[in-house]
Formats: sequence, structure tokens, C-alpha cells
Amino acid sequence: MDLQYEQTEPHEADGMLDTRSQKISHASTATNGTGKHNADRADAFETIFEAIADPIFIITTANKVRDLNRAARDLLGIPSNSEWHDAPQVRHPLFDLYDLQGRRLAVEEWPQSTIFGGASLQGANAVDVMMRTHDGRTLFLSVTGAPSYTDTGEIGAAVLVCRDVTERRQMEDELRQSEERFRTAFTSTQVGIALADLHFRFLQVNSAYCAITGYSQDELLNTDFIAITHPDDRESNRKLIREMLAGNIPGFVLQKRYRRGDGSFVWVQNSVSSVHDREGRPSSLIAITEDITEQRKWTQRTQETLESLVQERADGLARELTLREVNRQTDEFISIISHELKSPLTTIKGNVQLARRQMNRVLAQANALPKEVADPFDQVVRFLERAERHILVQTRLINDLLDVSRIHSNRLELHIERRDLVPIVREAIEDQRQIAQTRTIELSIEESEALIMIDADRVGQVLNNYLSNALKYSDESEPIMIRLYREGDQVKVAVTDQGPGLSATQREHVWERFYRVPEIEVKSGSGVGLGLGLHICRTIIERQGGSVGVESEPGHGSTFWFALPL
Repeated sequence: MDLQYEQTEPHEADGMLDTRSQKISHASTATNGTGKHNADRADAFETIFEAIADPIFIITTANKVRDLNRAARDLLGIPSNSEWHDAPQVRHPLFDLYDLQGRRLAVEEWPQSTIFGGASLQGANAVDVMMRTHDGRTLFLSVTGAPSYTDTGEIGAAVLVCRDVTERRQMEDELRQSEERFRTAFTSTQVGIALADLHFRFLQVNSAYCAITGYSQDELLNTDFIAITHPDDRESNRKLIREMLAGNIPGFVLQKRYRRGDGSFVWVQNSVSSVHDREGRPSSLIAITEDITEQRKWTQRTQETLESLVQERADGLARELTLREVNRQTDEFISIISHELKSPLTTIKGNVQLARRQMNRVLAQANALPKEVADPFDQVVRFLERAERHILVQTRLINDLLDVSRIHSNRLELHIERRDLVPIVREAIEDQRQIAQTRTIELSIEESEALIMIDADRVGQVLNNYLSNALKYSDESEPIMIRLYREGDQVKVAVTDQGPGLSATQREHVWERFYRVPEIEVKSGSGVGLGLGLHICRTIIERQGGSVGVESEPGHGSTFWFALPL
């Protein structure tokens, strides 16, 4: 026997919603046995309706809730031990719906309106919406549904089934952010990166890799890395890959030669590892490649110079020991920089600085050396200074990536203590003066002492970022101004340059993660950057209870400032 719903009067406390008033009844007079059978069917329907794990809403054509199951009540925060039509959540609008871009939907745009037009929301026609509940929660729902017809064949209600996909959306957002970080690092780094299949054919290469090998991206994607490897280096390369794919080694570092597109050879250092699929099987190869041609030439020249000095000054034991120490430090430096990209750059930097100090000690005695001996030392010092600059660039990029990762995983540690801001500002200025010795940095301090609760190292990081940006985007002849002063119950530090300035749009976005101001010329230093520095600065200051800002107009320079509470 067909079953039908009998609707009761709306709940008097609610002008917008119907009460749960569907009652299963006979379509015609039935015997007691048949009546019991239909009652059993009604009870079974009610049990199934309540047991379904997805929220279900039955909404009339007047946009009133006729019924909802336990999962729907849980979704709306209605206690399980209460009558749902008596709950305060249903005496007011249940929720607001938005599209996935955050635009609030009018009622006629809600999913049930489509169903009232005779359509079903199934499969590919399912609708994804964002729900904001009365208690402030934001949920993402995938909505399917179909119309419910009256005895006369008219649409009487819409039955909506909602799947909570909030966790899936969050995972998708996290994946997109992770992919964005990878793409930014992949395209911005000065180190070549290549992805290849297990047959050594290139799948993806960045611009730095193309520059190192001398081939275009299309040319590389139509060949494999063994084909461009020097014939004498191919077998050793294959052997290491076989060992890695067999699980005998986790990865390897190899120095070898590539034949460039113009026929010349370039020495590279490859740090190779395998990428695994979900079953843990190797699926592809990734190589981080550095051009070490100049480093090998420099090593050879350094070695030749040291050997010549040892032969000519064999009678000077002290000088011989010094040269051996320089040689040891140089060899150690070369060994360290042959590690993969994630090797400890801090140790490399320390070794370079130590080697440079040793060379400076020798140069301090240059008046006792023949010119043909002293000149190679000058050349070695210049090589060391160049290496140190590149290490600083790579260290800054990696530190920025690490910091932004810590920030967005809430793992950025701050060590707050009471410190005087004045010496911290002076120290940051001195750091930049050492890096840019020809530049003028003027300091104006209006407070003899500024004791505040801060993480001194992190505030110093912010100051160095502000100053390095100011130096980078202004002419060498223009001074940089830094001012420390009190403003109300805060102490404020402002860095002013005479660079190109920023438009209103650029000022609005300059603190965003991965944002890089377009068409701004770098006047001095390296132009390499990931667009993370100011984003990190803002986070550091705000997490210490402070604020940041910028005052700028195109053509009139910029003033970047931060303020911290006293």
C-alpha cells in the first residue's frame, strides 16, 4: 500500500520553519493487519532516516524545514535530548550559505531552489557550498538532493543530503599551499633542479638547470640526463642510481661533467635522491645541480699557488705551517660545499670566513713576498669573498623558507626577555655597514634607553631585513635613515630610503607571503628573493604584540616601520 505524509500546523514560536510534522498514514482504509504492516514500515523508515550518517534536510517550497535527521541536528548543534523544533537554533535563521569564493548566497540561489525547478542534484551536479552556523562555525558541504512530489504530482519539498567535506577542503588547501611553496622554491632558486623518470628521461627542469646545461626546457624534456653526461662519467652515474633504487643507499652526491648545448663541458655537483609512490616504491629521480666549474678552477689555482709558496719558502717553518692550515681549511671548505642543498650552510660560511682570515694574515706580510707570489693571494681572497656572498644569499633563502614553514605550522619559537632596543638597532646598523661598506646609514635616537619585552635576535632579524631592502632598492649615493623614538606607549623604529617608492596597490600587498613588487630595479646587491622577508617580519613583530607599516609614494622613497609596546 502506498504511504503518504500528513503535515501538521507550523510551530507557533517560529514564523519561518515548519515543525517536524510528517506522519506516515494509510492512503485508504486498511485492515488491522495491513495497518500494522504499514506502521512497521513507517517505523523502519524513521529508524533508517535517523541512522543515516549524513545530515538530511527536508525543506518545503516555502523554504521551511519540514524534517531533519539526527546527523543534521548534530550539524546545527541541537542537543540530542531535545525536540528539534523547540531548539533556539531553529527559531532563527539556521545558517547562512556562501559559495566557495565567500560570496553570500541569496535564498533563491540555495540548492533547494534548483530542486524546486524539477532538477536533481546527483553525481557531477552536486553543489559545494560554505555554511556558517549560528554559533560561528564555518563548514564546507557537498549537497545532493531530489524533489519530493505530492499526490497530485507537484513538487512539495526538496530532500537534501549534505556531506561534510570541511576536512577534505582543509587538506586540499594545505596541499595547494605546499605545492605553491615548492613551485616558488623550484622556480626562484639559483640552484638547478631536475625531475626524471626511472629511465633517466627529464620530466621537469627549472630555469637554473637550463642555464647550467645550456639547453632550452623543450630540448631537455626530449632527452635524458645520461645523454648529456660526459661519456667517462656515465657508468659511475648509472652504478650509483642502481645502488639507490635497490635500496642500498638513500641517495648520493656526484661531481661530473655535462656536455652543454654549445659543445663545451661544465662541471656540476649533483645531489640525487629518489621519489617514492604510496607503496614506497621508487617512482622518479630528483637532482639538485650546482655549477662548480669555477670552483674547480679556483681549487686548482689555489693548490698551485700553495705548492709554489711551500717550495719557495721551505726554510720558514712558521709560514709553512700557516700555508698548511690554509690548505687544510680550503680543502675542508671544498668538501663541505660538495654536500647537497640542505647541508649545514652555517658551517660552510664559518669555514669560508676562517680561510679568508688566514689569507689576510698572509697578505699582511705581503711586503715580504714577491709580487708574483702576493698577487695570487689577492685573487684567492676575492674568490672567498664571492663564495661568502653566494652562501649568504642561499642561507637567507633557506632560512626564509624555514621561517615561513614554522610560522604557518605554529612552530615559530620566540624567547622573550627584557632588553634594551637601542643596542640592538646599533648592532643591526653595524652588520649592514660591514656588508655594504660604501653606503651611508644615518641613525637618529630620541631615547637613551628603550627597555621592552622582546626576542632580541628576531627583532634584529627584522631590522636587518628592513635595512638590506633599503640598501638594495636605492642608489649607492643615497643615505639610509633609521630613527628610534617613542610614540605614546610604544617605541617605534623607522627605516627610510630614497628608492622608487610604492603605489597604493603595492603597499597593500607588500606584506603578503611570496609577494614580490614587479618592475622594481635592484640598485645594489643580489636581486634573488622569494618574497617572504616582509611577511616574516610582520609575523615576528605581531607575535610580540607590535605592529608594522609602510609609508611610501611612487618616486619619493619608502619608510618601513615597526612599533613594540613599552
